[in-house]
Amino acid sequence: MPPRLYLLDEPHVQEEGGCRLELAPARPTYLLVYLACRGEWVSREALAGASGGRGPA
Repeated sequence: MPPRLYLLDEPHVQEEGGCRLELAPARPTYLLVYLACRGEWVSREALAGASGGRGPA
C-alpha cells in the first residue's frame, strides 16, 4: 500500500509500516497539499494565480 496523506487535524503522511511523518506549516507543505487535492497536472501559471499573485515572502 502506498503512503497516505492526511490533511485533517495535523497534516501528516502515514507510511505502511506505521511511521508517521508530520508536515510542517510552511509554503512547501501548502504546495504539496494543494497539488495532492488537485490530483492532476498544475501549471506554474495556475499556481501563481492560486497564491494571489504574491511573490516569495
